[in-house]
Parts: sequence; C-alpha cells; structure tokens
Amino acid sequence: MPVWRSRGVDVALDHSLETVVAGTLPEGGDNEVRVRVAAVAAFLVMKGFALDDRKKEKDAYDIYFCLANYPGGIDGLVNEFQPLMDNGLVRESLARMCRRFKTIDAVGPVWAAQVVQAAGGDYEFTQRDAFERARSLFDALGVRPWPAP
Repeated sequence: MPVWRSRGVDVALDHSLETVVAGTLPEGGDNEVRVRVAAVAAFLVMKGFALDDRKKEKDAYDIYFCLANYPGGIDGLVNEFQPLMDNGLVRESLARMCRRFKTIDAVGPVWAAQVVQAAGGDYEFTQRDAFERARSLFDALGVRPWPAP
C-alpha cells in the first residue's frame, strides 16, 4: 500500500536537524533519544501547503507562532529561507501562504488570532502582529501571492 505524503515533506527530509529529547517516561525511568526534526523553514513549507489545503485555524497559528518566536526574528527566518528559494516547492508554498496572509482580514491573521483568543489572548493585537510579521517575511523574500483557484 502506498504511503501518503503531504506536499513539502521532501523539503523537511532534506532540511532537518538532529536533537536530543530527554525526560522521564510515564511508566517511570529516564530516557534520552536522538530525533531528526524539520528545520523551521522546512516546517513552514509544510504548513504553507497545509494552510492552503486543509484550511484549519491551527495551521495559521503554527505559522504565526514561528514568525513571532524564531530566534533572530524575521531576519533570521529570511536567512534560513535564502538557500531554499531556488526550490520550486518552497516558492509555491510561500506564495500560497502569502495569499492566506495577504491582508489583515485574510484567513491567516484572522485564524491565528482566533486560536490565541480562545486561549485568553488579545485578538486584535495578534491579528495585526500576524499580518505584519508575515508581510515582513514575504517582502524580504520577494514572495507574491499564489493565484486564487
């Protein structure tokens, strides 16, 4: 049976980092494992396709969380994306994401703000912040919105 793979997984497999996860297991006993995780730019590539295809609020929030919390800020993300910008899949995902964050009232900022508000956060601040951070990333990378279907 073929394995289903979402778009962007190839980018994540090619751009991953190894990290150590350590802790106490629920049944007891300390353990430590090495795992490979997608680099943030690769994770965002997958999220860009997910946001455009699944249309789930959590995908918009995950994108916003990365934009708001990446060490080095938007400039750091731009530096991480630069080596990937020759990849057509990366450019397509970013353009699709850009369409979802095109205006302050687009679904990207609105859905991110809805998730934050549901957790007790400030809707208006988050909506504005998500929009401005996304615009900064797309402008710095020269990304324009993917054409609407």
